[in-house]
Amino acid sequence: MTRRRATVEHPFGTIKYDLMGNGGRLLVRGLRKGRGEISLAVLTYNLKRLMNHIGTEALKARLRALPA
Repeated sequence: MTRRRATVEHPFGTIKYDLMGNGGRLLVRGLRKGRGEISLAVLTYNLKRLMNHIGTEALKARLRALPA
């Protein structure tokens, strides 16, 4: 439980409270739309972590280098 709490529950708590507001509720109705909103929240969480890890300028440079 200690390992799980440290690795799994922190991202869920961060997404629920920081990215989705203090209520932690979805703004849309329906499974398809809810999945889309959760996907955007997870993408935002991952990008924020990446920016903190490698830096904003390095991330911009890597994104520019991707093929169109």
